[in-house]
Amino acid sequence: MQVSILPVGEVEEEILQELSEGLRGGGLRVTLLPCQKVPSKAFNRRRKQYRGSAFLEMAGRYGGKHVLVVTDVDLYAEPLNFVFGQAEMGGRAAVISLHRLRSADRGLFLLRVMKEALHELGHNIDLSHCPDDRCVMHFSNTLEDTDRKGPGFCGECESRREGGPLWDPS
Repeated sequence: MQVSILPVGEVEEEILQELSEGLRGGGLRVTLLPCQKVPSKAFNRRRKQYRGSAFLEMAGRYGGKHVLVVTDVDLYAEPLNFVFGQAEMGGRAAVISLHRLRSADRGLFLLRVMKEALHELGHNIDLSHCPDDRCVMHFSNTLEDTDRKGPGFCGECESRREGGPLWDPS
């Protein structure tokens, strides 16, 4: 699977490199695109957050089979208070926000980033939320949910995936 990573806003180069290496380590082909500005039209003054769908629209303007936007701004999608990420189901655009994934433990933070990236890319290949709370496709309502789930897909989600595994850490 080919993934282009599109940094939007102030995203540390080291995080982008770690994410790229992690995705490549699982067999994905990764391209890092030049950093873009945060779309001002996405900002909701009342909420003091950014509309996630605006980042999906932005990703749609770039070439590549799958475009994963990585941003550090706080995202939301109605009717939720916030989202860690958002994706087009069966589409090519996805976004993750680092804003609420941060931790004093750098390793934990990077693991959260990888899990959310894989989760949103899973939606791009038509995987829905999984009831198995250890599967990366399980919905994360809290950081505890993200920390509980593993970095991979459960057997059921793997079996629904046509064309082999999305990501294989072995």
